[in-house]
Amino acid sequence: MWGSIRKCRIKVKHSKRNIVHQIILPSRLGGAVFRLQDYYVKDWAENFMMKFDVEDVDAWHEHVRHVLAQTTYAHARVAEPEMVGDTKILHVWDPCGVLLIFLQ
Repeated sequence: MWGSIRKCRIKVKHSKRNIVHQIILPSRLGGAVFRLQDYYVKDWAENFMMKFDVEDVDAWHEHVRHVLAQTTYAHARVAEPEMVGDTKILHVWDPCGVLLIFLQ
């Protein structure tokens, strides 16, 4: 379900000092491409969401439940899929509080 992930390091000028962040790029989920980096701002994470159009929300629900049952991701959670009109929706919160929305 996930595409290949490559890692690299970049230097960022921040507050009059150089900081090296590890960035993972590109990350793919189906046709979606996004970049992740090792940089956390609580307010950003708790007010950010990513939407993915998928063919099978129930398969993603089972996949996420399986991953969460086998590993320890503090604060990560998944809701039961729900129907809103003609759309099936799955909400997943990652360990940082980012909301991942899967739509079918």
